[in-house]
Amino acid sequence: MKSVKQRLLLALFIFLFISCSYLFGDTISIATFNIRIFSNNSRDDEELLQICNILKEFDFIAIQEARDTEVLDRTVLMLKNSFNLDYRYLASEKVGTERVKEIYVYLYRADKVKAIKNFGVYPDQEDDFIREPFIVMFRAGEFDFYVINIHSIYGDSITERREEARKLAGVYAVVQSQDSENDVLLMGDFNLGPGDSAFKSLKAIPNMIYVNGKLPTSIRDKLYDNLWFQSHFTKEFTGTYGIIKFDEVMFGNDDKEASLMISDHRPLWAEFDTSVDDD
Repeated sequence: MKSVKQRLLLALFIFLFISCSYLFGDTISIATFNIRIFSNNSRDDEELLQICNILKEFDFIAIQEARDTEVLDRTVLMLKNSFNLDYRYLASEKVGTERVKEIYVYLYRADKVKAIKNFGVYPDQEDDFIREPFIVMFRAGEFDFYVINIHSIYGDSITERREEARKLAGVYAVVQSQDSENDVLLMGDFNLGPGDSAFKSLKAIPNMIYVNGKLPTSIRDKLYDNLWFQSHFTKEFTGTYGIIKFDEVMFGNDDKEASLMISDHRPLWAEFDTSVDDD
């Protein structure tokens, strides 16, 4: 169990990292977070409270590695009872292999974000992905946006990871062709850094950018987690983004304990303006 001092340090760290974002205009914080083996059996209430203490700082979170909805129900209830915050979630069907299946999750503040269209998982006719991406359209204020949630394969070699990464441009194009909405956010755990050559096709999409190219999102200093979009369409991005180094603040760089109790990934977040419809 973590001390009161450690909890206060985490709260101060998050405050300094995020709270200044809310001083200017109407914004939301959109995060991606791979919560390692996030299941009802793997998290007791004390561990879940620590996770919720991180989640509560974001208005919208794309979560990877969830295993069941029971832990999500507990999460929503804890966010309400412990922090008086009203969150809702959307979960995908189970995806993965026969041995290990996961669900994608969108967790969001009900007073700030609304789900508009649930397209479900990507229709992967060619079996390109070990876990087919989960696609939903949301609205926050005047900001309408699609989100593609992805947990890419890790596999036995980097070759497998690159094969999936090369297919992401096609997924992005399919989502963007659904209607006139051009704000498409591709986010999640890519198991590759954004500088990898496998993202060549994705980067070839006009004005495609990624928000993080330098802040390690893994406690092992990898740049695996990211958020991609086209800058000339998604002008709502304020340029502000960051990560939460809970492994350092809460666990004193004890990577094993941080991974077991929360995750081996850090949440990555970015800020978006919701006051103006730019479409």
